[in-house]
Amino acid sequence: MLCRSQAWSARTRLIASRRRPPTLMTTSWHLFIASWRSCERRSTGRAQSPPLLTQSPFHRFGLTMNKRQEKVRDRRVHANEQVLLTTAMKKLNTAEHQFVGPLLHDRIIGALELCCRRGEMLMIQNRRVDWEPCQIGIPGATAKDRENRRLPFDPAGRLGQILKRRAALGPNAFVFGSAAGEYQPNIQTAWETLKLLANGFEPRRGEDGIAWNQDA
Repeated sequence: MLCRSQAWSARTRLIASRRRPPTLMTTSWHLFIASWRSCERRSTGRAQSPPLLTQSPFHRFGLTMNKRQEKVRDRRVHANEQVLLTTAMKKLNTAEHQFVGPLLHDRIIGALELCCRRGEMLMIQNRRVDWEPCQIGIPGATAKDRENRRLPFDPAGRLGQILKRRAALGPNAFVFGSAAGEYQPNIQTAWETLKLLANGFEPRRGEDGIAWNQDA
């Protein structure tokens, strides 16, 4: 009489003998799929330095994406919104808002005309403006992707008027900087205030007001 372990081994051998042996084509296909997935996982993890992805999309548990932030990237300013923003800029030409209306106006026009990243736009200097081919040079040192680019502009358009006016500040002045041409990297507070005014809200002050302004 067979014991339990011997009976289990015999049953396992019987089931294995009844199975259809894998063909060479089937084995090669499974090895190819496993190798391809392993290569994708390694390449995704090493693609960026520092890595932009915290988890490989080819992982067995997948990748969690922030859909709310992805929708923000696709946000576009329509014609009617430009009118509301332009009208609200007049309210920023007061001492309460440090007269940031004209400066914010230039930055919004620059963002709409150039369609580049905010950091790249704020780093543009007058010496980067080439009037002969009507192009603005974006050096790789100030670009996120570290690649040199040239952005065309219309010399007779609204951006051309801003470039001509700011050219009087000198070649090293920043086109979208302060009134004196100095570099001004942070415009988030003025932008948040302008959006509230354009949509009919009055910004609040203080620490509690900062959180409310961001959530409004």
